[in-house]
Amino acid sequence: MEDLASLGFRIDSSGLRRATTELDRMDGASGRADRSTRGLTSASDLLRNALTGVVAAIGVREIVQYSDEWRAVENQLKQVTRSTSELRSAQSNLLEIANETFSSFEATGNLFSRLSRSTTELGLSTSDLLKLTTTINKSFAASGATATEASAAITQLSQGFASGALRGDEFNSVSEQAPGIMRAIAESLNMTIGELRAFASEGGITAEIVVTALSGASEQIAADFDMMSRTFEQSLIVARNSLLQFVGENQTLSSTLEVVGNTIVDVSKKLTQVADAAAVVAIVIGGSLRGRWQ
Repeated sequence: MEDLASLGFRIDSSGLRRATTELDRMDGASGRADRSTRGLTSASDLLRNALTGVVAAIGVREIVQYSDEWRAVENQLKQVTRSTSELRSAQSNLLEIANETFSSFEATGNLFSRLSRSTTELGLSTSDLLKLTTTINKSFAASGATATEASAAITQLSQGFASGALRGDEFNSVSEQAPGIMRAIAESLNMTIGELRAFASEGGITAEIVVTALSGASEQIAADFDMMSRTFEQSLIVARNSLLQFVGENQTLSSTLEVVGNTIVDVSKKLTQVADAAAVVAIVIGGSLRGRWQ
């Protein structure tokens, strides 16, 4: 019977061999190209150096986290797009919006997805939804909220859209971090902020009301945004978005992480088998010892 260490090593080695095969395949391709372009550094060597630099700079844990975040947003967008080309276009546009508004790509992608699902009856086009997402992000940025606060509030607003109305904690968070949005809604409904709060508690602030209000206030919100200066934290958010994109779109990293993930699943399945076998052995040994001492 194989012990746990040998099982783990055999499975892990198999996974690593598959990951290495991907790089070797690239080596083969670059070798063929090198015969016609001698003197150039092989593509796989350049890639290895680049990936080594990324891993050294941000660490394996962060790479896994970035990959998971990119996939999570991608899965959200798959639910509101109808083809691969439409999905890629949405990813590209949302990344551009996130960077332009100094916002988290993850929060921006989730906002767009929830806006799309909660406004189906309004007949909004993808262009309309992208403009609305931009306006909302700009409102949070222009309010002076930190990038972390803005990201959390955008998530709260997204949850409000998903539930069908903006109320409770979602209303309070948006009111604190993006007062421009609340002013736009209040002016659209000809209400004071106090009246708007009472209206919200009754579930009156629906997605349709928010869309109408923000569409009318988009120019003023854009003007407020243009007057602000980017903070250092917001610069870091944009840099993080770029790293997120690099990790998410890098096929070699994705393939390697997939192999490692599958290896972990394989090992976990083998653990159950080993545990069952160990239990049988323990019973046999225990019975033998009892017989010996009786």
